[in-house]
Amino acid sequence: MGEAAFVVDAMLGKLVKWLRILGCDVLSVSEVGNIDENLLEVARSEDRILITGDQSLFQMAWKRGLRVRYITGTNVTDALALLSKAESVPLRIDLSKTRCPDCNAKLIELPSDKVSGVPKDVLRKHLWIYLCENCNKTYWLGSHYLKMLRTLIEAKRKRDGKVNHLNSGKPEKSGPMKISDGFDS
Repeated sequence: MGEAAFVVDAMLGKLVKWLRILGCDVLSVSEVGNIDENLLEVARSEDRILITGDQSLFQMAWKRGLRVRYITGTNVTDALALLSKAESVPLRIDLSKTRCPDCNAKLIELPSDKVSGVPKDVLRKHLWIYLCENCNKTYWLGSHYLKMLRTLIEAKRKRDGKVNHLNSGKPEKSGPMKISDGFDS
């Protein structure tokens, strides 16, 4: 069995970008439209797992026998931990698999001296630049990369039920998150 592919509703837009960065094939409402029937049809016809924060959409998908996950809350770290456990989503960035966060196309790795349109200071600091084959956006391992790694470490800790040693002591901005495959009570 190949890696899971997903279609994600509008309520979980941040999650789309994260899953793509982690190498998952993810369609969002920007590709399929923000109509429940479109999301359901894509999930069915392309054998994708529907990830939704909409309880009625979850119930429609479940009644149709589609693979579906219901996530409540808006904390991306919690969602990644739960999807890692439930769907084996990798919690590591493998640049050979990373997809464009904006359009879902594969990225290609290019030597920085072969790329144009990127700030000169970026080209001086980075040997490799990642180019989207579809939308031509460029990416590199900038200052945000360490923050992303910290988020993934935190997601692994949550997935594995370990104490959070990285928490700054600030309360979460969102409530608890729940994922369901329809078998939960």
